[in-house]
Amino acid sequence: MSQVRLLNPPSSPSSMSRGNHQVHNTSGSGIDGSVPPFDEEELQMLYTWVDEIPLSRPKKNIARDFSDGVLMAEVVKHFFPKLVDLHNYVSTSSSKQKGYNWQTLDQKVFQKIGFIVDPREFDDMVKCKPFAAERMLKNFQIKVSQIQQRKLAQQQGSRASNGLGTHNHSGENTNTQQPTSNSKTRRPASASSARTQRATQRDYGDDQMMDAVSNQKALFNQFQTK
Repeated sequence: MSQVRLLNPPSSPSSMSRGNHQVHNTSGSGIDGSVPPFDEEELQMLYTWVDEIPLSRPKKNIARDFSDGVLMAEVVKHFFPKLVDLHNYVSTSSSKQKGYNWQTLDQKVFQKIGFIVDPREFDDMVKCKPFAAERMLKNFQIKVSQIQQRKLAQQQGSRASNGLGTHNHSGENTNTQQPTSNSKTRRPASASSARTQRATQRDYGDDQMMDAVSNQKALFNQFQTK
């Protein structure tokens, strides 16, 4: 993967090499006298972050490479793939088309994620102002981090709420189910079982009556025999 490079440094002792990056001496000023918004270490960390994002064209001069907004759209799509349609952004050297690309990116994407950019920053990007791209990328990096942290907090809160219901904040069990008793409650007899019980009682009574009649007949026969 190609590496991000700052503006081509002048051939003076003030420029220094760090790996594959060429970085201005951040204790001084840029080519046009502008002061870098970050120190050297912050710039290197930012470039490393950008290098980890797959882009459609090599990064040779970060000011010019990001001036038309196309690579910035690709960076945003890497983190928010559903929000960015790359067909809306045309690679161009025309200042007018560059401005249109940035306007489209701002209206269709930046505003939706709460990434507020001053219009003058878009103008600086179009004009390839030194460190304008770095400021834009750094601010976007911060916004991505904020969104990711917010989503993580929401997920943790959701998992915590799903785990509640057994104890309240004081540690007491909030389960409202009553303890079961060892003695079982008898179910009331149904109508059919009641009829069966009454029929059984009638049959038992009839049997007793027949036994009594039989006993009387037996006594009568014994009396006749005597």
